[in-house]
Amino acid sequence: MGKRILIVDDAAFMRMMIKDILTKNGYEVAAEAENGKIAIDKFKEVSPDLTLLDITMPELDGIQALKGIKAIDPAANVIMCSAMGQQAMVIEAIQSGAKDFIVKPFQAERVLELRRKTMADTNKIRYGIKNVYYAVATIASDGSATYGTPVPMPGARSISLSGNGENTPWYADNIVYYVSVANNGYEGDLVLAKVPDPFLKDCLGYIEDSNGVLVEDAGASPAHFALMFQFEGDVHAKRHVLYNCVASRPDVASTTKNEAVEPNEETVAITATTVYNTAINKDVVKACCTPSEATQYNSWFTTVYQSTAL
Repeated sequence: MGKRILIVDDAAFMRMMIKDILTKNGYEVAAEAENGKIAIDKFKEVSPDLTLLDITMPELDGIQALKGIKAIDPAANVIMCSAMGQQAMVIEAIQSGAKDFIVKPFQAERVLELRRKTMADTNKIRYGIKNVYYAVATIASDGSATYGTPVPMPGARSISLSGNGENTPWYADNIVYYVSVANNGYEGDLVLAKVPDPFLKDCLGYIEDSNGVLVEDAGASPAHFALMFQFEGDVHAKRHVLYNCVASRPDVASTTKNEAVEPNEETVAITATTVYNTAINKDVVKACCTPSEATQYNSWFTTVYQSTAL
């Protein structure tokens, strides 16, 4: 998994318990600290992906340590560890930039759940993309899909995707004997200069009135679609398809310059799940193709490729 975690607590047995939970589930504890002052030093030293930070500690408490860590890295992922009755301090910590909190005594499931939730955004890497197309999908009762003709999405800038699913460890003789992995698809963001009008109508339920104005229908359900694309700079020039996507309404980022608002980009949250491929009797999430498969490669953006045999 490769994620490095800093554990900060003045009680050695508490640090040991948290470390045991994390290491048994495959995570790396990069460092430990017994107070806030040492925590800041360790944060500078190891640059952890996540910090678990106790609130009540000697020398420098968790709130002050949090502020010190945020001064070093404003994007730092920090989860506060609190005792019962520390609600006011928890609120102050959240207002100071903590991502979440956990109450002692800890449960292993809660620790792992918060770790996954807090670090979900840091697992997403934005990749430049080109040749982006969508094709509206019709999902049958057996979970299989048929697709319309792919439609281009000009102006796409990047996509960020993270795997959606959980690793479940199975224990025997007090060790992880087997880890089952649930593949629930992907979720992430598609960033465009502007979301094309056909996509708004086909996939997000916008309607066009008699004057040609697009109107957002609050009661519309998003349509399923396949998403095809290529990554910028991929030396293998692979082409990709996500078979069963749904999208949220776009978020618009803008800046104000010389008293004029200038839109920068629009972001569509994408969730990609499985469809059932009847030909191979498998649930599938995505596929990719290189130029060596010339027939499929050349038609990748004209029809949605579906496997016909294994």
